[in-house]
Amino acid sequence: MKKIAWLLLMLCLSGVLLASPLKAIGYGDTAESARSDALANLSIQLYVRVDAKVSDLLMEENYEVFQRTVKEVTTSSNLPILGVDYHEEKHTKKEYRATAMLEPQRALPLYSQKLSALHDRLVEASVYLEASGDESLRFQKLLLARQDLEEFDIYRFIYLALGGKANISAPITVQALDEALHELTSVFSDLDLGLRLNVKEFAAYENIHVFYPSVYPSDETTEFARAVHYRLQGLVSSCESPQNASWFLRSSYEIQADRIDLHLRLVDKQGSAVKSAQISFSPQAYQSYEYEPRTMDLAKLMDMGELVSNKLNIKLRGSNGTSQLYFTEGQTVQLEIKANLPCEYYIVVHTNTAWGVYSYVMEMSRGNPVGRISADQCNRWVQLPELEVKAPFGVETLHVIASTGSLQGSIPPHRRDDYDLLRISDNPLDAVALTRGLALAQKEVETTEANLTLTTSKR
Repeated sequence: MKKIAWLLLMLCLSGVLLASPLKAIGYGDTAESARSDALANLSIQLYVRVDAKVSDLLMEENYEVFQRTVKEVTTSSNLPILGVDYHEEKHTKKEYRATAMLEPQRALPLYSQKLSALHDRLVEASVYLEASGDESLRFQKLLLARQDLEEFDIYRFIYLALGGKANISAPITVQALDEALHELTSVFSDLDLGLRLNVKEFAAYENIHVFYPSVYPSDETTEFARAVHYRLQGLVSSCESPQNASWFLRSSYEIQADRIDLHLRLVDKQGSAVKSAQISFSPQAYQSYEYEPRTMDLAKLMDMGELVSNKLNIKLRGSNGTSQLYFTEGQTVQLEIKANLPCEYYIVVHTNTAWGVYSYVMEMSRGNPVGRISADQCNRWVQLPELEVKAPFGVETLHVIASTGSLQGSIPPHRRDDYDLLRISDNPLDAVALTRGLALAQKEVETTEANLTLTTSKR
């Protein structure tokens, strides 16, 4: 069962949700950056919350799309959280501390109102699923409806996580929307032309951070994703750092039998979509690129049965603040880790490169695979050892296991191989199962996991 499926099943097994407010702390060199960090930590808490009431979402036709949407938003921006109270203070001479408090009883009516408005708009849009006289109007209405449906899914996820009733469902499916949009959309045989004609409306927005498109559930940066990313950066007012961005351009693509459908969404800092586009490409536009993730089987497994704690949260990212990482030869990779409680952690790296497919334990220092986050480091990004990008190139998936107890005896058996790596197995799928099995054996401690995909190439 996939991650959100597992979460929602757990939501079904308990009764009343949050009796007390959610609280998160953030730090930054300004009050605004500290507040943003606190909001990000609050988003993480909501995402892993496992206490809720009965939900039949797993049976919905929209469920898989709902699951994909939630993952894409939570890995590229904060969730749109309503009704948050903030308190900022000067923590040290050079640092601010912000506390974000979310009271479910206050927030739920706000989400109910938002969902009701979106539901009504989707009902109005459903009449445009069938052919009508004005095809231009129909296309605009359907495109807006797809944007509204994504927003509906995100707000509903938060609504459910806060204890809302699971009796609100979308009156329209993304499958029906995409079929109707495809009827009205040209299939482009040229990548540049298709992008240029469809992102014109995004040009009115400045300071946009462009994310690499991905194929759910993989975060691998394929050649096709890099080609799209490079062109989008040149077509909009782009910003390299997500921390300094005013807007975020998120995208994903679906591989069909005879085409690729690319979905673009421009979102604000609160995670709400303001513009969207759907572009279809024929094989002639993408056949010269690698477009299928080579690690899709591993990505699907990583997305299933994830270890989740409603007390301990762990997160990995690149030093630029993103979780979509692509580097070329000679660059230095700086990764960061953050937890909300003191804990120990180790990282298993699942590799798919010219050297082969295998899994190994990353060393924090020579002979030591265990890292520690102290009480003073909680809710702060802690830098991991730097990595230099060099051959072999390919895809590496970092799988971190964290625990409030000791991890001694929980690290998978390994041996130092000819490449001086602490190798676990030549089969990453087996390594994932072994790693999770040993972590689950820990009793009376909080254990959780996170993962991050790193793609490298010579140029």
